Amino acid sequence: KNRFFCYPVDAKHYLLGGPVNNGGIVFDWARKTIFGPDETAEDVLNVAQTAPAGSNGLLFHPYLGGERAPIWNAQARGSFVGLTRNHTKPQMARSVLEGIVFNLLGASQGLLDQVGQPQALRVTGGFVQSDFVRQLIADIFNLPVIVIKNEQCGTLAAMFLAKTALEDKPDMEKIKKRTAESQVYFPNPQNVAIYQELILVYRKIEHELEASYEDLAQFQDKHPQKFE
Repeated sequence: KNRFFCYPVDAKHYLLGGPVNNGGIVFDWARKTIFGPDETAEDVLNVAQTAPAGSNGLLFHPYLGGERAPIWNAQARGSFVGLTRNHTKPQMARSVLEGIVFNLLGASQGLLDQVGQPQALRVTGGFVQSDFVRQLIADIFNLPVIVIKNEQCGTLAAMFLAKTALEDKPDMEKIKKRTAESQVYFPNPQNVAIYQELILVYRKIEHELEASYEDLAQFQDKHPQKFE
């Protein structure tokens, strides 16, 4: 069904994943566009934390660059939905982050259907350096989030695959030490309830907007933005 990628590692194992276009790059867009280029990521996160879970009903679909998983639509476009004059920067900042994680949740669904529900999520990378974002992921996925010590697990995985290809057995004990947990974040039941209610609205609106993506893309191609 083309819901995720599936790469052979060896004769018995495969690497499954849900690739997305809209992660940290969307957060950086929000930082520059909503707050200004002089504001840091930490400044934006501090502001976002002052808004409640669910951003007072403001939803953000983060499809600024089309999207692969979970909707597989190159013509997809981003949107704020539910915006009122009562919403300000804190709600906008938080809704951007929530939208990115909602999208990751959608991308994970194909994997969950194939391999089953995990007991926890192990996270790494630049987007999850913040305690706030880690807790946000735990609340939206309703799973414990385990932060691992090694911040460059992509490089570690590449080394593992290279050794496997060369039939040089990787030292699993060293890998276990590098990927050991450094911190665990548990879901907040109150926030989980809010997000489980809101994600249904998010998905419904996502499907309703899908019919307009092609028209918007054609209009934007016909009237391209001009930079001076």
